[in-house]
Amino acid sequence: MITKAKMIDLVLRFILLVVGICLFFWWSNRQVEKRVAAECSLKAAKKEIVIIEQEKKEVEDVAHKKAVIHAKPNANRDGLLKLMRAGQL
Repeated sequence: MITKAKMIDLVLRFILLVVGICLFFWWSNRQVEKRVAAECSLKAAKKEIVIIEQEKKEVEDVAHKKAVIHAKPNANRDGLLKLMRAGQL
């Protein structure tokens, strides 16, 4: 027969086991959340790098187009306006 003290001891051990399991699952979930957050921030950083590279390429293209236009001798106002309206300037 189980005495009252043994029953209390078993209940307390069971409660302690349940609390330990809950803490373990909470901790493992927290680690997964940290990893997911780190991966998301890494993807965002890579996306920013790609956007910056695209903007840099666009700036270089514009500079090249400007250089080509300015290299033409005697570019007058009407000719430049015509190029601007055509989307080349």
